[in-house]
Amino acid sequence: MTTKTFQTIPRNVWVLGFVSLLTDISSEMIHSVLPLFLVSVFALSAIALLLVFESGRWKSVDKE
Repeated sequence: MTTKTFQTIPRNVWVLGFVSLLTDISSEMIHSVLPLFLVSVFALSAIALLLVFESGRWKSVDKE
């Protein structure tokens, strides 16, 4: 790609792409820390934690 190609992309597209990237990064960071938070703050057992995450998976299957 040449520099001219990058210049033809509007500034709003670049900003929205960057914001989308930051949103994806933050959601992955939260997803990795969420089980620790649920166990330490709400004192969930391993079985309860499994049920929480599996219920989310069941809901996503229903939408398809």
